[in-house]
Amino acid sequence: MSTLAKIRSLQSEDYLVLFTPMVPPLPKGNARMDPFEPLGRALSEHHKRIRHLPYGPSAGMTETHFAFLQRGQHAGAVVVVVCDHPNATSVKGNEYDNQRAFAQAALDQISSSQSTPDIPTFLVLITGNQAQRGGDFSEFEVVLRSDSYTPSALRQISNHMFGSE
Repeated sequence: MSTLAKIRSLQSEDYLVLFTPMVPPLPKGNARMDPFEPLGRALSEHHKRIRHLPYGPSAGMTETHFAFLQRGQHAGAVVVVVCDHPNATSVKGNEYDNQRAFAQAALDQISSSQSTPDIPTFLVLITGNQAQRGGDFSEFEVVLRSDSYTPSALRQISNHMFGSE
């Protein structure tokens, strides 16, 4: 079964774990809200059990992130967001390489764990009209790209993931 098919058929008791980088809001965005909160909300319209965990790209994978990757305790599926948008990567510590390393660490943890090797893992790559770096994520079965992280773009990502475009 493909990654998309697995995500679309999550059991009601499974959690969809959403890892998003801590990035500044877009210039016209809501400064009082995590820029990826609309993605979590949109996903929850399709699957009720969402666990949204931001990550500090320079801090990398923490024990909290590792804990949420444990099947049976938390993760039934994992979505990792990498934001290679100029608004995000211009902030010290949010560099693309740090985010790529986080995404790879999540995938490595899932692949190497005896209890989680079958967890579907999906990558969302926000590019901001920059050169596509999808080749950096060839180990992910599904890489969905978007030019922006506006609420409407994030809703489209959610709808694509769950097949309701």
